[in-house]
Amino acid sequence: MENTVIWSLLFVVTIHGVWSEIKLDQSSSEVKRPGETVKMSCITSGYDMTDYNIHWIRQRPGNALEWIGCMITGTNSTSYGNSFQSRFIMTEDAPSSTQYLEVKSLTAEDSAVYFCGRADYGSAFDYWGRGTAVTVSSQTTAAPALFPLVQCKSGTAGTVTVGCIAQDFFPESLTFQWTDASGTTQTFKQYPTVMKDNKYTGVSVLDVSKSAWDSRRSFSCSVTHPGGSKSVTLQKPPPPPKVTLVAVPAGDTQTLVCTIEDLPSNQSSVKWKKDDNSVTGFTDCPPQLNGGVYTAVSILKVKNSEWDSKAVYTCEVTNQGKTYPQKVSKVPMTVTLTQSSPKEIFSNNQAKFECVITGPDQTGPDFQIIWQVDGQNVTDNIETKPGSKNISTMTRAHTDWQSINKVRCSAIRDNMTPVIQELTIQKGDGSDPKVTVHILPSEDIDKPAQGSEVTLVCLVSSRAQQDYYIAWREDTGQNTGTYSDGINFPPQKIQNGYLVTSIYITTKDKWSTTKFSCNVWPAGRNKSMKSRDVSYAMSNSVECKK
Repeated sequence: MENTVIWSLLFVVTIHGVWSEIKLDQSSSEVKRPGETVKMSCITSGYDMTDYNIHWIRQRPGNALEWIGCMITGTNSTSYGNSFQSRFIMTEDAPSSTQYLEVKSLTAEDSAVYFCGRADYGSAFDYWGRGTAVTVSSQTTAAPALFPLVQCKSGTAGTVTVGCIAQDFFPESLTFQWTDASGTTQTFKQYPTVMKDNKYTGVSVLDVSKSAWDSRRSFSCSVTHPGGSKSVTLQKPPPPPKVTLVAVPAGDTQTLVCTIEDLPSNQSSVKWKKDDNSVTGFTDCPPQLNGGVYTAVSILKVKNSEWDSKAVYTCEVTNQGKTYPQKVSKVPMTVTLTQSSPKEIFSNNQAKFECVITGPDQTGPDFQIIWQVDGQNVTDNIETKPGSKNISTMTRAHTDWQSINKVRCSAIRDNMTPVIQELTIQKGDGSDPKVTVHILPSEDIDKPAQGSEVTLVCLVSSRAQQDYYIAWREDTGQNTGTYSDGINFPPQKIQNGYLVTSIYITTKDKWSTTKFSCNVWPAGRNKSMKSRDVSYAMSNSVECKK
């Protein structure tokens, strides 16, 4: 009966008929000091306890199962393994269907998980209790510290993994449980505990659907431990309030308007500062509830003489223990965002956008340039001009460029209101434009004079507004030249649509021997149009033939 190998193999389930749910419920974990006594219980249900014998087995950390003894139920008759004859006492209370195991004069070697098991007459265990963990130590019981965990990004299949970590507890026995806001128990994962400096750490995680998490459903992680029970609630935090600060001139004053949107509660406060010194005399409008969140406004009036001193004014909003500052000054930053050079598109099959920041010092640690394409932040293929933090270039391959609709460059510095420049790429209605190439009427092409200039004009007209990338090329004989940028003008509204103009200046020497091409690439197209050519031998106007 004492052979631990035999007992470790007896996990055999046998069925004796149809009963209600059979359970063996064991008492909770125990922490005892050496020399004390522990008494564990095993309550049976779902069958008549006296029809089956109850065995007690234990498993010490890192050891095999050990058979302690057997109770012949209904008779109080017991038998024990050779190693458990003296300090181990099995008893029963038949009316309450309860079995007991008492261990006296405990030692550290008695630290184990104790199981009760039901055996049929063939001595095979068909039902087990979950076990009672007994820890025997002179170390003081330490309750766990409980902390929430939330992953930074969504996991696979639209899930978010949340968790909680229990730290610095003793003894090891600790149970996790997860519930949602309605109290429904959730299915979770629990990892093995780890010991360090005679104290334990445990981790449990729960996979939550992204839709439930984004809707801010709350989940509770609770732990049960001999040192006490604790719980922590996990919920997606609300988005931070949006604070904007603008200056509105009004006579001899500047009205600084601080607008606070998306406040999760109406318990907010506003402070104003001038160059980090507190100021008074501002007016707060009470928060207004709108769509489940609050909006508030605070106004500070400043004399023009103070505003002209280039002082920095700060609106500092505090809500739920967090502070959100926003700053404004008379010396603003400016952002200039330019489209790609047509030469770059034709020569290298890629588009480059340049963002130039001017204004206050851009060397501070809080200064940054943010690029967005179609509303999404991008960080790849972005370069900063060497020796300067205020010129940034974003490069996109042609395959990406043709699908882009909007490009934005934002300059952010030290909680100042971001300065934004945005380009919307006009792609028209899909129809082909009309392209013609001309020379200015004042040019005398029949009598070339060395050193004189010839001005070529490429006109691109279309029904709908569209961006066109126009580059020029000079071809001599059989030699194909390289692309060059002309002087391109913004679209002009004309009677039947829009007109884009590009001017290219050359010498009369080249005009006599060179063919000039106007190359047009409509935005959003996967290739350019057929070039329109002009030379001294041709007429002074060439129209695109469709």
